[in-house]
Amino acid sequence: MFPKTPRDSAKWQLTYKRRTFIERSNKREKIDYKLESGRHRSAMMWYIRVYGIMMCQHMDAWYVSQKDEWNKLKSTICPSAA
Repeated sequence: MFPKTPRDSAKWQLTYKRRTFIERSNKREKIDYKLESGRHRSAMMWYIRVYGIMMCQHMDAWYVSQKDEWNKLKSTICPSAA
């Protein structure tokens, strides 16, 4: 109820923003990419699966940030598909 960092401070806002970011990332890994549905017994296979999921998350974020340029490129290369 009474944390060391006051809730109305800038440090609290930054900490809470980071926490919500991590929670959204964990949800994306566990639910959207079905991390826990894998039937792996070895730690190595878990690491490989997590690494692949993180690459997919990175590609998703990169695509969203570059979406307008991709649409311009697509309309330039193949106008009938756009």
